[in-house]
Parts: sequence; C-alpha cells; structure tokens
Amino acid sequence: MIGRIEERVACTAVGITATVPSSFAPDAADAAPVIAALWEMVTAALGTPGVTDDFEYIGITGPADDLVPPHRITYSASVTEHSAGPLPTTFDAFIIDGGRYAVFSFLGTVGEVDDFYRSAYDEGLRDLGCTTRDGQHLERMLPSEHPALLNLEAWIPIH
Repeated sequence: MIGRIEERVACTAVGITATVPSSFAPDAADAAPVIAALWEMVTAALGTPGVTDDFEYIGITGPADDLVPPHRITYSASVTEHSAGPLPTTFDAFIIDGGRYAVFSFLGTVGEVDDFYRSAYDEGLRDLGCTTRDGQHLERMLPSEHPALLNLEAWIPIH
C-alpha cells in the first residue's frame, strides 16, 4: 500500500455525528448505511447532488470506545469552514486537528472500505515506518467519476 506524509493545519468544520462500529469491529459492515445517511444529510443541506469540488468533505472519527469489541466510534460527516458557499448553521461545530498525518488513497466500493482501512493501519503505516498518535482520524471524501465507487483519502494521525 502506497501512502504519503502530510501536514494539516487545524481548521473548523460543521456537520452531523453518529456512533457506528469501527472497521475493526465484528459488525463493521453495519456502519456503512449510517455513514451514507450522514453524508446524504450533509449534501442535502448544502444543496449538492453528492461530494463535489465546491466543498472540503471530511469524515472525522474519534477514538474507539474500547480496545476490545464492539469497537464503537463517533463518525462526523462535515464540511470545513474553508469551503466555498454558505454552510449550514444547524449542524454541530468541530475543530479538525492539525498535525502530521499518513495519507492513503482509496477508490472502490463501500464493501471494500473496511479491508482498505485494515490494510492502511496494518501494512501502510508499517511501510511508511510510522506509528499512530492520539488524535482524530480523518476521511477526506473526493468527487468520483463513477457513482458506484467511493473516492477517499484516509488521514491517520502519526508521530
């Protein structure tokens, strides 16, 4: 798995949050419809048909609630305040942490996302010689030319 190291400047965002299983939970597949619904609410509030170049769409993941199953996380579908256009005032406000991140790209189906994340954490970080640090794990959503495929970047906080 090919990755890169990036520095990110802290910024503010607005969005909506739910508690879902992590990619490492036994019921990880149950998270996909909840996360998809969050993104549908965000794009509907922005008046867009989906992820576009007009906004920076960032999924913010808090740390897992425990090191043993069921591995529940908070996931926030958000857009940054640096985005173009008016942002919804009815959503919660967030600070997106700055700092050093390992970044891995993904283009594939929803059903392949959990395997991608397992590979990023298990192989990608090792290949880059990195270890994680405490902090938000980010999922930067990008426009996709193929409606059935997700185009995203996983931003993993590193030392």
